Amino acid sequence: VIVSFWIIRLYYKLYDKKTRKYILYIGLLIILWLILRISKSLIDNITINRLIWYLYYIPMLLIPTLFYIFSNTSIRKKVHKKALYIVSTILILLVLTNDLHQLAFKFPSGLEDFNTYKHNIIYFIICIWTFSLLAKGMINLAKDKIKVKKDFKAFLPLIILIIEIIYTGLYVSNLSIIRNSNLAVITSIITCLGIELMFYLNLIPNNSKYKNRFENSSLDMAIISLDGKTTYLTNTFKS
Repeated sequence: VIVSFWIIRLYYKLYDKKTRKYILYIGLLIILWLILRISKSLIDNITINRLIWYLYYIPMLLIPTLFYIFSNTSIRKKVHKKALYIVSTILILLVLTNDLHQLAFKFPSGLEDFNTYKHNIIYFIICIWTFSLLAKGMINLAKDKIKVKKDFKAFLPLIILIIEIIYTGLYVSNLSIIRNSNLAVITSIITCLGIELMFYLNLIPNNSKYKNRFENSSLDMAIISLDGKTTYLTNTFKS
């Protein structure tokens, strides 16, 4: 419910259509992840539980992919979307079919006892892939910001990423206090905090207040984007 209200807030805060689209997709994937987590706790069937657990990796892989694509498009940098989606899709499929090959997770005691699993090569590839996308996306946004204004606070979101990497590392190492925490909730909160910090630092376009002031001004004026697709009009504009 909290994340849903957060998404609604983003919808009214963002004015750029492309930015809104990517950020809202990320928000919806967070909600999907939390719904899957809730569903897993309500179902007693071991096989279904394991499949729902595998489904976690849909938002876990798509959120960094969408963020990286967004970060590049927002600074007008070319990005190979198809290649990124293909790699993420392959990794998702490898997790969903893990019962057949156990390349992501090994079950020494058998599939029925999947709580005693061990991480395998595909899991670590997923970690490297997702954290690389997030780091590169944040660095791209920060570097673009610094070109305009020499403000090195633009790199602060990397601290949020480092916290997530440390948390994941402790979780994988089976540290009891971390292992008993809710991975989906903690990671979702960290993701939301990271996005909010990027809003605060103006790394993500979110100047809706200026749009409102422009629309309510007494100027007879219109602003049209170079591609002609985006138009902003004052309320007193005469066509």
